Amino acid sequence: MQTIESGGIGDIQSFQGGFFNQQRAGAWRLSRKLGGGGSVLDLGIYPLNAIRHITREEPSSYSAIVSTRDFSGRFARGRAVH
Repeated sequence: MQTIESGGIGDIQSFQGGFFNQQRAGAWRLSRKLGGGGSVLDLGIYPLNAIRHITREEPSSYSAIVSTRDFSGRFARGRAVH
């Protein structure tokens, strides 16, 4: 934070954060009914808040990418998770 505040790295144009998590089949986070706002509200809020804290600024935009490397089919579109 001191390096950023001192201008030691110049003006920040963009920032990237990540949050990685694995869930067991049947976890509440995998349920559309119980999971609420999805990945951004569930996990994406943590890197967003870190960025806000480190820069002491509010971002003008924020986006998220969700992906899975699971090939078992438990995340297949249209498959209900109970």
